[in-house]
Amino acid sequence: MLTSNEKKTALLLAEATLEHHVQKKKIPTVQELGLAMTPTLEELHGVFVTLYHRADGLPKIIRGCIGTILPLEPLYQGVIENTIKAASKDHRFLPVREEELPGLTIEINVLTLPHPIDSYSAIRLGVDGIILSQGFKRAVFLPSVSKEWKWNLEETLTQLSKKAGLSEVSWQEEATQFQVFQSESFS
Repeated sequence: MLTSNEKKTALLLAEATLEHHVQKKKIPTVQELGLAMTPTLEELHGVFVTLYHRADGLPKIIRGCIGTILPLEPLYQGVIENTIKAASKDHRFLPVREEELPGLTIEINVLTLPHPIDSYSAIRLGVDGIILSQGFKRAVFLPSVSKEWKWNLEETLTQLSKKAGLSEVSWQEEATQFQVFQSESFS
């Protein structure tokens, strides 16, 4: 989907946004950063931004993750907004502090459109992102989640049900619906 230069631009945009937001409490414009937006970066895409702590020789540790599933805004705008939200609005964490910045890395996931599937058995772990919904409750896992946690399909869907605020076995219920999507991940 994205060229290597477009990926670099998106990452530079996320890094600059994170620094400006944490240090100066402001959002830089693309013009201020001197970054050229390509037609692809101006296309509407769902996008997730994940912040990780990095430490030499240790596994990366999540520090914040926020995204939009549906393509509601240009990709570059989604990168800006979700970087800020990952740093300050992920309810699992306190807002990122300035002294943390040198130890953080950023991962961006550009999503395809989600589509419904008839059965959870059609889910391809490690390839498909998963949206589980039942009534007004919903939860999402990016394709990498099951790989990172070394979960099988049952464990993945159990955790996704819990994330949605449902019982652990809700994924087996007829009222539960599934959608899948793919993502292009880079950092």
